[in-house]
Amino acid sequence: MVISQSQLLEILGSVKGAKIIGLTYKSDGKTRSKANAGRIKKVSRYSVMINARYDRKKAKELGIDVGDVEIKDVPWKEHVAGPVCRHKTTGQQYVEHYPISGGTEYALDGKPASYDEVAELMPKPSKGGVPYRLIKVENIRQAVIDGTTYQVV
Repeated sequence: MVISQSQLLEILGSVKGAKIIGLTYKSDGKTRSKANAGRIKKVSRYSVMINARYDRKKAKELGIDVGDVEIKDVPWKEHVAGPVCRHKTTGQQYVEHYPISGGTEYALDGKPASYDEVAELMPKPSKGGVPYRLIKVENIRQAVIDGTTYQVV
């Protein structure tokens, strides 16, 4: 089924409770230097969990009581509905999620490449515990929700 970005936002905003969905998204890989900008393209396909509570995941990771976890939200972000949030000043919309399984394919200068081939051009990955992600809605190309596959245009 082909849907628009706004229709995807409506569907995601109506999801109640934590749910595992599939997401495919494309983006330019960030690079360490402006000289390499635009050379890396990424296509990521993941099973992700939406609407999961970060404080519970963090407590489990740390082995502490959920009441002892202090979460500071970022000042630029406002929640819209479900896993959808928006940048307060730019209006850019994102989907919050936790990757469960999947992977990313890379291209360097238009040719398929391994992570090892692009790693030295990209910023070093952060070393956090819970793999929390924000994906721009404009980058999502496909979503699988409750067994229905949506092509997002």
